Amino acid sequence: MMDIRKLDAQNWLTIDKNYMAEHQVRSQLLQQEKQKVLQCLPESYEACLEALEEVVDFLCQRFPDKFEHKRSGDESTVHNKVTGETFVFGGQNKQVDPLEIAVRLTMEDLSILMKNEDDEYYLLVLKRPSLAYFQGNDS
Repeated sequence: MMDIRKLDAQNWLTIDKNYMAEHQVRSQLLQQEKQKVLQCLPESYEACLEALEEVVDFLCQRFPDKFEHKRSGDESTVHNKVTGETFVFGGQNKQVDPLEIAVRLTMEDLSILMKNEDDEYYLLVLKRPSLAYFQGNDS
């Protein structure tokens, strides 16, 4: 069940001892079950890019020993020192969905709500691959 509450700006993303284990599960799910665990509509690209930029800025400030961010014009590169992965985003680079990069960097579930024409919120983008899904999937 989704809960909406004020964000703890100091600790909204965490990195703990389970990070690598969860990262491996997420990577496997994104490789094998991407359509089931990551959904992004085309009109969500800009919102997802903005969310990714917030995630990257926070992680690099809070965990500078684990993440590094470089900018070159409109394009950004984030390097995850824990996993050895590097992602390029922004500018003309649209190879990987921004939300996918964000969930590969974090341990938290990420969702983006957008307003429709009637000023009602709807869930446009959904989720980080969860351990519960993986554990319940026998395939």
